[in-house]
Amino acid sequence: MPKRTRWLVTGVALGAGGSLWAQRKAKTAASRYGPAGLVGATGRRLATALADGREAMREREAQLKGGSAGRDRPVVSNRPGGVSSKPGGDGDEQAGAGRLASFRRRNL
Repeated sequence: MPKRTRWLVTGVALGAGGSLWAQRKAKTAASRYGPAGLVGATGRRLATALADGREAMREREAQLKGGSAGRDRPVVSNRPGGVSSKPGGDGDEQAGAGRLASFRRRNL
């Protein structure tokens, strides 16, 4: 009889513990995917995107201000948009595509 009682108590304890664990996991998932959780995640993504944009803007501004002689200086091209990194080249378009791809990998 003591063996049966031990296994009964063990089963009840495991069942109660498992149900509490599952309930806690369900509440966590509901809060993460609920309206407040999604707004928080979207806000964090937006803040990161803005910070990345500001950083890229500062780098480009420093590059334009500090570009002395030669190839660092932007050259006006005949293409719409006007500025490229090399005379007649597609440097900004390729760099822009690379930045867009890295942004997508991080945020999407």
